[in-house]
Amino acid sequence: MHLLVKPAGPDCNISCPRCFYKCKEALFSGGAHRMKDEVAEKLLAATSVTFQGGEPLLMGLDFFKRFADRGVECSIQTNGTLVTPEIAKFLAKEKWLVGISFDGPKPIHDRTRDNSYDAARRGYDLLMEAGAEVNVLTLVTSANVSDPEGIYRFVRDDLGAKFHQYIECTEDISGGEWADFLIRVFGEWERLGDQRRISVRNFDSVFNWMAAGMRCSCTSSPDCRNYLVVEHTGDVYPCDFFVDPEWKLGNILRDSLADLVRNPRYAEFGRRKAQMPMRCRTCRWLEFCNGDCVKNRLGGDATRLCPGIDRFFAHAVPRLARILEEMRRDG
Repeated sequence: MHLLVKPAGPDCNISCPRCFYKCKEALFSGGAHRMKDEVAEKLLAATSVTFQGGEPLLMGLDFFKRFADRGVECSIQTNGTLVTPEIAKFLAKEKWLVGISFDGPKPIHDRTRDNSYDAARRGYDLLMEAGAEVNVLTLVTSANVSDPEGIYRFVRDDLGAKFHQYIECTEDISGGEWADFLIRVFGEWERLGDQRRISVRNFDSVFNWMAAGMRCSCTSSPDCRNYLVVEHTGDVYPCDFFVDPEWKLGNILRDSLADLVRNPRYAEFGRRKAQMPMRCRTCRWLEFCNGDCVKNRLGGDATRLCPGIDRFFAHAVPRLARILEEMRRDG
């Protein structure tokens, strides 16, 4: 069972207008939210942990060193602004995968990420100089959706990143805009001959299913039970989009991971993915989409990104099939 750990809860050192987790402050008391030692100690028994926030680096380096000392397989998602030379060297040495957010060049990033480009870029450069494995995540909003080729080339050429992930902000863009963005990024990826050089997770999730029957994202999974979220208090939830009282499964200080996984509420949450309308069940792309993330569904209707997703799959699947055929032919 993979754990998504929020060691500093919803706390962050910057204030992004599209942050989906900031509102979770209402669940906790005021002041700084920091994971206590007794909660962290319980997590040291885990085999796989991703640290996320808010901003997890608010915890300081010593917090993360204890997980490395215990041999826990870890990754971390950060805005990059708090990365120091010491932190960069630690992450590189321990071979932690680092996800860092960039929404585009400085004017766009400063608009969407609270004027944090310069600090984030310093952190990113430190990580690259140290030899850390870095994955760039880009939130697609009205600020950057109209320039897919420019955003792709910024991440590819300016940042020099080989691992890309594009995330739709469904509160700000339509399904059609999302499809146009992905299709045009796909076109640039093809035009530049990056099919075997640049990993785009949005394309990988389709390709991996076609090639090996593997799911590399919970969005495309037929069941939502892919991980557990552990808040700084030790409270446990099934998904960070559903950190709400109604979905609380328990607390890591009182409940074992086995008991949390067996919680009937967790089973109920997992079944929600399959509760899709007939439109989804009869869709030719069901095996790739599985009705999309339940947060994007409008009541009992299909995802708000459909029919944009339909257009993207119609464009990408035949092309990815050709790439797969070429790779198998080449051995």
